[in-house]
Amino acid sequence: MDEANLTIRLAACEGQIRTLRRTATITTSLLVLSSSLLFSAFEHPSPAATPFAADSLRVQELIVVDTAGVVRARIGGNLPDAVIDGHRVVRGDNAAGVLLYDRSGTERGGYVTFDKSDVVGLTLDNHGNQAALFAAGPKPGEGAAARLWRQRDWAELRADDTGPHISVGRNGSVSFLAPPMSDSDAARMCSDLKGEVAQVKPPPPAKAVLDACRAHAPEGVCRKCLGRP
Repeated sequence: MDEANLTIRLAACEGQIRTLRRTATITTSLLVLSSSLLFSAFEHPSPAATPFAADSLRVQELIVVDTAGVVRARIGGNLPDAVIDGHRVVRGDNAAGVLLYDRSGTERGGYVTFDKSDVVGLTLDNHGNQAALFAAGPKPGEGAAARLWRQRDWAELRADDTGPHISVGRNGSVSFLAPPMSDSDAARMCSDLKGEVAQVKPPPPAKAVLDACRAHAPEGVCRKCLGRP
């Protein structure tokens, strides 16, 4: 597993939004309307009949394509995994909602809910990278978060049961955190971090774990957690 994928998995640490985890793909199918019923509405009109209009349409998935046949939008109850540069990237949780694609067919964002976490999230993507995330947990105490990226730099606003937080990262590492991480938060982050690492097989390199930790906690907290001088 490369460093980027490990960093995504470890985003659960410090109580941050767990929607960045990724797992297995789910295929979906369209519920097709009966053509005989559809055409019967036009074949037997009556003088008092109103133009045919469906009050509702019940489907598992609706796919919108442009004139070139490229998928540009997808509405579904079980959305598929993202495909970036021809490679499938698993999401980590079943998602339902809306996905948007650019003219090349690359996913560029979505507005979805996740099954396991019940988190609702809005994402905006560059080609191959997430550029913005807005997410909220299902319970009032779980709060919400917003994060903006530019390559390996980011800025994040978060409000949860521990209060409001602001963090800034440069070159993949936390450079500013307010308020400072408390000892209890650091202990919880460390426990979550080690739990996530234990699930990665084969075990990732120590440097990759440290770099992933730096993306969510100050340098001193990470080195203490991992027993590094």
